[in-house]
Amino acid sequence: MGTGQGQARGADGVRTFAWPGPWMEAGRGLRCHAPCLFPRGLRNEARNECDGGDGMALARRARQRVGRGIEALAAGLAVLGGLVLCAMAVMTMVSITGRALVGFGLGPVRGDYELVANGCALAVFAFLPLCQLKRGHVTVDILIARFSARAQAVFGLIGDALVALAAIVITRQLWFAFGEKFPYGSDAFRTALGMGYKPFFAETTYELQIPVWIPYGAALVGAGTFVIVSLYCVWRAADWVVAGQEGTP
Repeated sequence: MGTGQGQARGADGVRTFAWPGPWMEAGRGLRCHAPCLFPRGLRNEARNECDGGDGMALARRARQRVGRGIEALAAGLAVLGGLVLCAMAVMTMVSITGRALVGFGLGPVRGDYELVANGCALAVFAFLPLCQLKRGHVTVDILIARFSARAQAVFGLIGDALVALAAIVITRQLWFAFGEKFPYGSDAFRTALGMGYKPFFAETTYELQIPVWIPYGAALVGAGTFVIVSLYCVWRAADWVVAGQEGTP
């Protein structure tokens, strides 16, 4: 019984606060039961200090460091997807202009439909990781918005887990499709990777004769990154549930 002191780190450095109230011996050292007397802005950090939350704080900092790398990866892939879309837009404009000026010796871009179809598909897979990381998917939260902050965090964790499951299924099926199109590798190599039997000939697009396995492989890069980001989001959501409220994606 008696008074105690605790420290919390704010924007202006380390600050020390004292409070009266009961203390209880708990494992190593003393555990406080009055963190509510800290200033509101530092209350959560003070509670972690009092409850011996150094381990959780360390885990949270580790998650944040990993998150910065994940965000850089997702953002870079999204930039590539945006460049692909810009290239498709310019190519479409050139093709339409050439088709309108056929009488002047111009013409449409050969294989423009194929390029647009494949380019847009690749852009979608490139955007998915950043969309999931920022929680940009469409949600209907009219009911959930009435729940407590921790309950909202729990529902967010469930949603992230379902998205991660969907990402794994999509990537798995895309890998099987890639294996059906990829004409290289020994039977032992393909069997070990679950790629199935080698196709008799390399399938290509109709007009430009582009091997189909190339866009499939490029889509796999986005799908694989989508899985990595989705699993990280589950980790992040679990961290938010422990904290009692969701943070900023």
